[in-house]
Amino acid sequence: MTENEFWEIIHKARDESHEICEPMAKLIHESLSECSAENIRYFHNTLKLYENAADKKMLWNAAAVMENGCSDDGFIDFKRWVISRGKDVYMAALKNPDSLADVLLSEKYPSFEELGYIASDVYEEKTGGDIYDTKNMLTTEDEKKLLSEIEYHSRIEFYPENEANTFPKLCAKYQNYTANEERINSGTIEVSVSDTNGEKQHLSLPCDTSDLRGMSDDAVIEKLDFIHCKKLKNHIPKRVENLEELNLLAYRLSDITENMSDKLNILLSRSETKSVNDIINLTFNLNHYEILEDCEDNYTFGVRYVESILPELDELVAEHIDYNALGIDLEMKDGGEFVGSRYIRPLTKIMDVVYTDDNLDKMLEEFEQGSMQMGGM
Repeated sequence: MTENEFWEIIHKARDESHEICEPMAKLIHESLSECSAENIRYFHNTLKLYENAADKKMLWNAAAVMENGCSDDGFIDFKRWVISRGKDVYMAALKNPDSLADVLLSEKYPSFEELGYIASDVYEEKTGGDIYDTKNMLTTEDEKKLLSEIEYHSRIEFYPENEANTFPKLCAKYQNYTANEERINSGTIEVSVSDTNGEKQHLSLPCDTSDLRGMSDDAVIEKLDFIHCKKLKNHIPKRVENLEELNLLAYRLSDITENMSDKLNILLSRSETKSVNDIINLTFNLNHYEILEDCEDNYTFGVRYVESILPELDELVAEHIDYNALGIDLEMKDGGEFVGSRYIRPLTKIMDVVYTDDNLDKMLEEFEQGSMQMGGM
């Protein structure tokens, strides 16, 4: 099998199935059943190579925009979906993930988990063996040749700081907001701080960094007036030791949408205490969390999970399911948490650390120049 033959199988099944995943999987299965064991392995190895080549943060963030959040496993299924749309779509997505806005979404979600199992199933049917126990059919030169065709976006290895600017078409299509979306004025942080003469001064944050010159870092918060982020006061101490960091948080929240503030408030309701640093980075990671409404305990969680994967489960079978135990297992696997009537689960094991002490000055400068908005929300 050649690279062209690999894509021919994908394209033929895509076109004949009208881009619907279930019939497409059956058509690929039929095509591979007519192949030799060696060619089945080639198809499998080529698919895995393309999957790994698409394992990029910028593409992952695009998946999160399209799916309103994307887990580790969900990203694997998303990459398979991108491959299943064909070579042109795959190559364009790695050159510019925003190009996926031009791709027709034939089903509810851009996800094709089954694509990763077809070759192994056909191989077992044909040989009785496990395809994962076989040698890779692709030589090092084969892999280099396939990968050399890919032209990556210059920022493909990074999460974007501003989704609306990086993915204008995807955001407009899937999240109904653009870089110019109308935001709500979230408010200010009022502080009292001593100047170089020891006199008390009152500042309203966010403010220009130049206004902080000559001020002590030891500031006392007099008022948190972020009316759409009421949970902030539970996490920020009355006295802060880094005034510029507090100013960065105020900038981060000063131009916020209602949906963003709602999700941030819910996440701040969790039991863990947040520092100012943590809250700043949390605002860049809102898409990395999923919030299930009306899911207050493990039993409900278990029921919701079973209903999502087996919507037509026979009642007699359902009676024998221990939903509470299932919910406990799922919670442990997710690392999630029940908060009131909601269940909050992280969709990724590692969150993106955008802000550190080392880049504080740079981020403040970008906010003051108006080049950074609420990316990652």
